[in-house]
Amino acid sequence: MKCWPVPNSFSDSLPTEGDRGSYWEDRHIGFNCGVDIFCPIDSEVLVIESGIVLNISQYSQRNDTSCFESTMQCVIKCNSAMYKYTFLDDIYLKLGQKVEIGEVLGKCGLSVIKERVKPSDPFYLRDIAHSNQTSYLHLEIFKSPIMEIRPYEFGNFLGDHKPQSLINPNLYLSGLSKQKQI
Repeated sequence: MKCWPVPNSFSDSLPTEGDRGSYWEDRHIGFNCGVDIFCPIDSEVLVIESGIVLNISQYSQRNDTSCFESTMQCVIKCNSAMYKYTFLDDIYLKLGQKVEIGEVLGKCGLSVIKERVKPSDPFYLRDIAHSNQTSYLHLEIFKSPIMEIRPYEFGNFLGDHKPQSLINPNLYLSGLSKQKQI
């Protein structure tokens, strides 16, 4: 069984091809490695599938040249896949902790600082700022063997071919929505 990761999300389902934040969206600087689930800031994020916390670390770092806010990431290994939850503000779990489906993982943080988005930033960032939906969970799913994705920046694969260990969240979580658990 799997559960919807952001009960307070703006949409009832994962973004599909052609939607902002969809898997493998061409962002003209690279391709989206996961899906973006837009939600109000501080929305709770739930564990999709039971597993073990493998990593908790810094994901994005606020600096003078970026429109990204400082956020964290949490990686959970399950029997069938590995989930990478990013753009989190608070994480309530500990490294090595066993987690259960539906457990509160943490909260979504502010991902994109609207006032710092420049006309020279990639279109997808300008689109996010224009939409006023600047808080979201970026979710990536991997199959074993897990290989580091390079070149990679803030959820975008900057290479020419799709990495083999990357799973399309829409296919893997097919049928999952806010209303329905699978």
